[in-house]
Amino acid sequence: MPLDLSSGIDSTKHSCIAARWKANENGSISCPPKDLGGCGSALLELRSMFKENAVVELVEKSEAIAKDLSLETVLKYPKQQCLCYTSIDEIEFANNKPRKAASREDSTDNYLYCPKAKDVQNRNLKHFQRHWTKGEPVIVTNVLENTPGLSWEPFVLWRVLCRIKSNKFEQHVKAIDCLDWTEVEINLHQFFKGYMYGRLGYCLWPQILKLKALPASKKFEEHLPRHHAEFLCCLPFKEYTLSHCGLNLDTKLSEVLPKLEMGPELHLAYGVAQELGRGDSVTKLHCNMSDVVNVLVHAAEVKLKGERLASIMMLKERHHVQDLKEIFGMKKKVDRV
Repeated sequence: MPLDLSSGIDSTKHSCIAARWKANENGSISCPPKDLGGCGSALLELRSMFKENAVVELVEKSEAIAKDLSLETVLKYPKQQCLCYTSIDEIEFANNKPRKAASREDSTDNYLYCPKAKDVQNRNLKHFQRHWTKGEPVIVTNVLENTPGLSWEPFVLWRVLCRIKSNKFEQHVKAIDCLDWTEVEINLHQFFKGYMYGRLGYCLWPQILKLKALPASKKFEEHLPRHHAEFLCCLPFKEYTLSHCGLNLDTKLSEVLPKLEMGPELHLAYGVAQELGRGDSVTKLHCNMSDVVNVLVHAAEVKLKGERLASIMMLKERHHVQDLKEIFGMKKKVDRV
């Protein structure tokens, strides 16, 4: 729920109010307090945009279409044909292509295809297609090695964006606070500073912020032309990933249909090596209108000091106790500091 900044509630006070908004003992959730923009009394209802059996019917229709077009035989690749496997069906680690993603027993899909960028240049797409047609993610490493080497350092981007006239680019942006998913306004320089060195929020808990689409995808090339060119240069499997290439279905859509927003756009998020349990930088479960290519262009290590780590561990224990009580009805005593 976005925070109404005009109401004068700062993010710290907002977090205190949000901490009192909890699920009821029977699992129901009341409307947020009035301080958060709700009524504070009625119960929230989970509603669906589609009828009850919509997903089942969609699967049945897609299976019928696949059968009519004989897609089962077209998309079926015997496992022994995949270059990820040896002749005895063992994962081939010599070329570092597979990456372990799960540990399921009696499963052949615990590993993801993970080639290096230099290995997929000027090579046919059959190996990639074997994995992609099965809906498997593909991880390509070292993609920036094929680029001129522009800096993606946050303050480099900030200086470039600052050259844009104020009437075209705002120096204050709206970010998402991952602790309570509220929208907070922050100066862009302060956001980048927090990305590099960390920020403290409620109860000295690390504040984890996310910033999406900076600048907006339609303005990316205009505001960051050199970085836009480098991004397109580093993309693997360009026959699919470039919006104007022949195997990208967006080029086949009729002109009368609305075009998908193909990007690119820049996403920035805070994070720490230690999983906090609450307020971590995560993405909500969602469905994209098209396949998405994510390129990691920069990462910074934020080290937490010893005294802060001790405080965080104590808060995590209190959070765990609260979760046991709210979810399972269990009680456990924990010392306060």
